[in-house]
Amino acid sequence: MPLRPPLVAFHPKGPRPPQRRKVYCPACRHGFELSRRAVTVRCPKCTAPLAFDDLQLSQRVEGAVTTMGHVVLGASSSVAARLTCGMLSSAGRFEGKATVYGTVTLEPGSRTSGELTARSLTVQRGATCDATVRITPDPGPPPAPQKRTLAQISADTPRPLHGLPRVVPRR
Repeated sequence: MPLRPPLVAFHPKGPRPPQRRKVYCPACRHGFELSRRAVTVRCPKCTAPLAFDDLQLSQRVEGAVTTMGHVVLGASSSVAARLTCGMLSSAGRFEGKATVYGTVTLEPGSRTSGELTARSLTVQRGATCDATVRITPDPGPPPAPQKRTLAQISADTPRPLHGLPRVVPRR
């Protein structure tokens, strides 16, 4: 009887394990693992959509920018925003608060001020960085807004001139 080839093919390196990454939902601060090839996904806890789009900014931007992809600030860009992204490369001007879950690269001619929280930072010769920088292996979720108690709110409000206590409405 002739010999038959085996029905199962053997790969010399074996199958590769799926590449996964840890991501955080900026809306509810829930952390979960995701495939590296994912483009969009919904948070399993709050169902908020998360985009992993790469952005290239070359003009003035204000407000909030949230993507888990790579954000590139061009030489003519001026960004005054709260930025949450996967990676950041800057050749322009950035002012604000940035939470970056990968590498921040400040290229020659870039000017950065505000707060940076990232996994790693690369500052090239000719870049200006006047910011509070926090480098950590896992930037974690963005910080939650602090809740103020009624005592703190009433302490911040000025007392009326007539001497009677001011009534603070409940929220």
